[in-house]
Amino acid sequence: MKALYAVALVAVLGFTSNAMAEENHRANPAPATQPAGKEGDWTGDASRVTEPTFATLKVGDVTYYLKANEKASNDVKQLVEKIRKGEVTGKYTVHGVNYEDGGKQWIRVGKIVAAGGDAAVAPPAPPAPSGDHK
Repeated sequence: MKALYAVALVAVLGFTSNAMAEENHRANPAPATQPAGKEGDWTGDASRVTEPTFATLKVGDVTYYLKANEKASNDVKQLVEKIRKGEVTGKYTVHGVNYEDGGKQWIRVGKIVAAGGDAAVAPPAPPAPSGDHK
């Protein structure tokens, strides 16, 4: 009889433990991060933050700070800079390597494309005003 109680107790405790772990996972889902130093793709909303000013990519609850890879094309470097300045925002997919520095999540960007599109470029500059604006 004692063996039956022991089996029942183990079953109840095991079920309770699994239920608690499941509830904890639902309450605290894993962040949209990959282990540091991993190459990958991240899709989110690009924008700038200030104090100091950085280009960022918000993926779920995680804000990644963006820095162009040294070997990235000039187009990528210019786009990251335009995001940093607040001249460009929107949904982008970034390809690069993530790392942590100063308590912040960073992505060293090798490629950046408009989400679901071709290579991202900044919007064209508005046409210069003609001299007829009296």
